Order: sequence, then structure tokens, then C-alpha cells
Amino acid sequence: STAFIASAQRLTDADNEGKETIYRYDLASGALTPLYPEALGSSTNSFSSLQSSADGSRVYFLTETQLLPGQGPEAGPKLYLADGSGLRFVAPVTGSTSDRRLLVSSDGRYAAFESPAQLASGDSDERIDVYRYDADTGTMTLLSGGAGGSGNGNSFNATLSKASRTLDGDRIVTFETAEPLLPQDHNDKADVYEWTEAGGLDLISAGTPGFGGEYVAATPDGRTVFFRTNATLLARDHDLGELDIYAARIGGGFPEPPEPSEPSQCAGA
Repeated sequence: STAFIASAQRLTDADNEGKETIYRYDLASGALTPLYPEALGSSTNSFSSLQSSADGSRVYFLTETQLLPGQGPEAGPKLYLADGSGLRFVAPVTGSTSDRRLLVSSDGRYAAFESPAQLASGDSDERIDVYRYDADTGTMTLLSGGAGGSGNGNSFNATLSKASRTLDGDRIVTFETAEPLLPQDHNDKADVYEWTEAGGLDLISAGTPGFGGEYVAATPDGRTVFFRTNATLLARDHDLGELDIYAARIGGGFPEPPEPSEPSQCAGA
């Protein structure tokens, strides 16, 4: 019902001065309007990773341009939110705008992203952390904070899992880091972590000494996470360190079936 278009052409009566601007198109009414009332920033505006709420009323996007003077750094990619109240600067992000990972809830209230900035009191390092933004309250939650909310440490970054796509229901966010965020993580390899609204932080890929884990995929509700690892995590894994795919399920998985028995041999056969 709603489409978003980035164009440097003048598509409405508002003069964008040749600067690339994001427009909202409403299919039912045919109305085309800019997301914010006037074109700000330089003529090199470029946008990426645009994600909106299901009804299109809240739109998050990344840009290298400082769209609101005095808010956020002048250089580097930044996350913005456009909604009924106008344009809001959310946070600086890291890397290029083309490869940044952004996760938005269906109602647009929550957005998860990576940032090198210290956006919450528990973040005492300059490494990349995973944050969740609440548009209703304007607050930030540090998801990769570790035990006691001590931050991701000064050794390793945290990265939002690329295929992670759920901020509804249990508000699940999956990310990876080599920083041991919980006592049961006994290695300095990349492991898969999961944060939920109700339960906080949990280690998914076991943290086996010498073996890390890599996120593969998750079910749409986020309650089953698939990851791969060379570690032997179940008794039926007999391949001596070969790469396997495991499924971790909230609420438990399926019981391990019994080991197959040796075939019996009939006497005299």
C-alpha cells in the first residue's frame, strides 16, 4: 500500500534543489510526499537500508549525510527515523551504508542496529555493539552488554546477524561476537548470542573451548536458531570435528533418539 522512492528529481511542488530526497507514495490516494518538509544536506545525499513499519508510518534509513545540522557526527553513516512528528536522528552506525544491518519491528517502534558509539551507560568501550532503539520512549538498550551490562569489551566487535528478522513477539535479536559475554562462553571464537525482551541475553552456540559458532538462519518467530560449528554438542555427532548444522529452540528441542542397535544374527545363518 506504500512505496518509498529516493530521487534527486523534483517530484512534487516542494523544491528539493537537485538533492536526493526520499518520497512516500500512497497507492490508495496516489499522493506523493517527501518524508521531511524540506531537502536538507548536500547534493550528494544517498540512502540505503530503508525499512518501514507495516503501515509505512515509520521509516528508518541510513545515509552518510547529516540531515539535521548539529545532530550526530558530520561524517560517517547515520540512522534516521521519519514519522508523523518529522525527522529524527537516531544514532551513528558503522561501516558503509550499503552493508549495514538494520532490523525493524512491524509497528516501527523498535529498531536494532550496530554502532561504535557509546549510546548507553553500560557501554564503556569503543568497539561495535548491538543496540535496540525504542521510538516511543527515545531510549537505547545495549543488547551486547554481557553479564552485568559491562559492554562488549575492548577486544571484539558484535555484529547483528544478517538474516535475523524478528523484533515482534518475544522481541528476539540474534548477533555474533567473539567476546565472552556470559560465563558459559569458554572460548575467544565468534559465538551466536540471542537477546529477548523477557529473558535478556543467552548463549546459543555453546561456547565450547576452541570452537566457535556461526549464525545460519532462524524461523520467522525467532524461536528456532540454526547455527554451524565444528564442536561436538550432541552424542550422536560422530564426525570428529567436521562442520555440522545445529538447531537451538526456545523451550527445548526434540529428544535425542536412541543409538541404532547392531543387527542380530540368526544362529546357523
